[in-house]
Amino acid sequence: MVNCKTLLIAAATQGSFMVEDRPDAVGFTDDPETGVRCHYQRAQLATRCDLVFEAIADSWEAQTALGWPDPIPDDEIGGTDGLDVYLHDDAGGGAYVDSPYTDADPDDGRRGAWSHMVIDPSIDPDEYDEYVAHEFNHVLQFALDIDEPSLPPWEGAATRAEEVTYPGHGSGPEVAPDYNATPWVSMLQDGWWLWREYEIWSYYEYGSVLFFDDLREEHGVTAADFWWAMSEEKAGNDIDAIDAYEAVTGDAKQAWMDFGVRRARMGTDAAPDWAKDMYPDAAMQLNGYVDTSSTIDWEYGVADWGIGAFGVDEPGVLVITGDESVEWAIVNATTGEEITADLTVATGDVILAFNFGPANFTAESTPRLRELTVGLSPLPEDTGDTGDPITEPDPDEPKACGCASGTPVPGALLVLAGLMLLRRRS
Repeated sequence: MVNCKTLLIAAATQGSFMVEDRPDAVGFTDDPETGVRCHYQRAQLATRCDLVFEAIADSWEAQTALGWPDPIPDDEIGGTDGLDVYLHDDAGGGAYVDSPYTDADPDDGRRGAWSHMVIDPSIDPDEYDEYVAHEFNHVLQFALDIDEPSLPPWEGAATRAEEVTYPGHGSGPEVAPDYNATPWVSMLQDGWWLWREYEIWSYYEYGSVLFFDDLREEHGVTAADFWWAMSEEKAGNDIDAIDAYEAVTGDAKQAWMDFGVRRARMGTDAAPDWAKDMYPDAAMQLNGYVDTSSTIDWEYGVADWGIGAFGVDEPGVLVITGDESVEWAIVNATTGEEITADLTVATGDVILAFNFGPANFTAESTPRLRELTVGLSPLPEDTGDTGDPITEPDPDEPKACGCASGTPVPGALLVLAGLMLLRRRS
């Protein structure tokens, strides 16, 4: 698992008026092939630079081949225009990439900036390839879009880049289980939020590598494609992660539901082929199992662009209540079908309640947790009665108003309709 501190450093940097602090060094070595300059804090670290150069060359070739841009020259801040890497204790046992968050070229159609990399000398030399592949991807991300605030696009894409650069050596299998352990968390939230709010330790944002794997395998979209879709010419986050998802899939909500079904099947025989070997331990954690004698709810709620996942213990008719201010969609992950009318479910079904937030929700909005409660009513008894035979009305009989007639609607369906749980596609 890569101990990446890029986004922590980013937060501190932004809080200090975008000052790009660089570590001190006693010397450096240049790579004639890539133009990278390796600075070292202590002279005995100079021998590590060859490992850095080799891993950067591998990462550069593999990642730019997928559409990532080259690193942006830094006006010779480190002594040359090339990318600067620092072997320094400042990385606190891990590694990070830092940037001035200044658009290097306002006329190039993207919000890209230069950056530099810092690697802690305590990292095992055998792990340099994985660390450098991950951090180099952050360098390329900074070269594309410095304004994306949510962590999953940063860390999920960088974790995917490990596997792209060194197939079979990425940390995805270690972190993906955390992503599926808390499906109720928003696609925009992260493990730092989980720890701060609930003391739940999680590599959630790294585990969002599943999101990028799904884009690649199911939509033919690379992480670079997604990042290009997020980038824009002017400052701000007007084109955000959800907008980019819409752009590369054609329908962000439908894509998120389809992905949710595949997530729910991971760790089972029904998992997508691409996930079976890579993520055997990434089974989705359900909030519980519903039956006709009890209800279940979510302790913290279901976040906007999060998923409430639960199982079914006996046949019945779903009864679902939730926050009426947001759009919900209900999908039977076992059958793969969206539930819009027939609420009958079977023993063993896994049901997903997708919260798409209020109508004006964007990735710039702060995701909120919404209440959700699910229950199960017994199946209607089959009496075998086919009803009275149809007869022609007697023209001499007085006409009734009909205000008390009509077929009764199941209570569960009324609950769903009242909460706008039935999505209406345009």
